[in-house]
Amino acid sequence: TPSGWTLLDSEFGGSGASGVDSGEALLSLYSKIADGTETGNLTVTITGGNSAVGRMLRVTGDGSGFALSTTTGVDTSGGNAWSVAGAADIGITVDDLLIGFAAINSDLTFVGSGRAYTATGVTFGTHVNRGDSVSTSGDDCGLWLVEAPVSSGTSSAAPSCTATVTGCTTDQPAGAMIFLRIRETGIRFAGSGNGSS
Repeated sequence: TPSGWTLLDSEFGGSGASGVDSGEALLSLYSKIADGTETGNLTVTITGGNSAVGRMLRVTGDGSGFALSTTTGVDTSGGNAWSVAGAADIGITVDDLLIGFAAINSDLTFVGSGRAYTATGVTFGTHVNRGDSVSTSGDDCGLWLVEAPVSSGTSSAAPSCTATVTGCTTDQPAGAMIFLRIRETGIRFAGSGNGSS
């Protein structure tokens, strides 16, 4: 874990024997509340594997803080469709933001418009791609993250993700995914009222 950061979750999965565009991928998600003293670069030590990709994402709010919840899942087969079901319902509701992070066992290109989240009881707004990175070093790997706001509803089941992929083989793409629910912790007002004097 990088100094000053907190490990939120990690997942490991994939398909096939370890090799180029095959095998398992490890995904770890860390968080940090910025205090304004951050400068320069963040050093991360990777103790295993021969291919790695990293991303940093900043989320800002109204200053009241955030409540975070995660669940994980894996895609264990290659082919033209990426499909991951989360392990647990993380209580997604209106005004939350869901960000999915996916670690892929190859450097394949995902079709951005084909990535979508579902969760029973929830309607998501526009899905926005926040990053695609690949490494062609070693056995190859990829990382992408897509966010979607919750327009309405409350989840009654775990989130899931599907995506369209090109250039697939028997063991790729496969890998691990973390779903992160972000909720501002400020007071929420609902309903209506009137007053008189």
